[in-house]
Amino acid sequence: MEKMVQELFDVFRNFRKLHFSILMEDISHSEFATLRCIARKAAGAECNFAGHMEQGDAHPENNADKQEAGGTADVKVSVSDLAEKLHVSPPALSRTLRRLEKKEFIRRTVDFKDRRNTDVELTEQGRAVIQKAEKTMFEFTNQVLRQMEPERLENLITGLQKLYDISQKELDNRKAKKKGE
Repeated sequence: MEKMVQELFDVFRNFRKLHFSILMEDISHSEFATLRCIARKAAGAECNFAGHMEQGDAHPENNADKQEAGGTADVKVSVSDLAEKLHVSPPALSRTLRRLEKKEFIRRTVDFKDRRNTDVELTEQGRAVIQKAEKTMFEFTNQVLRQMEPERLENLITGLQKLYDISQKELDNRKAKKKGE
């Protein structure tokens, strides 16, 4: 079992070494995840870990339709909500938002109802960049996955989802156990 654990960690580490940022000329991975989460929240969709897509929402045109229908126009997302959804610290998110604001992809405003809160919204340029990045990532992923046999791909997806579910359950158990101590 120890050998398999090491092999699994090696595979995960290899994936982390992939530099997807070369596919997106204007944004880093953290900027992509942040922009995507803002866009999804503004479109009324849930933004789960790192801005990942919900099932059935993989194709960028699905998101473009929501955006063209006014889904992301002038919709603001709170910075605290964004940090929680992205599982990042507020200071780390603040650095990313500063870079995105400097690039004019987002606009930050103080919530006039509660001045302690800051809201974020995409600019037109930000919407264009995230749509282009989503399309690029979709095309890249599609090309990669076409090179795998459908049955192997299904087994991989099922296996990874099962691994995730078991891992989350174990983390929850350990967290509960730690609280009980």
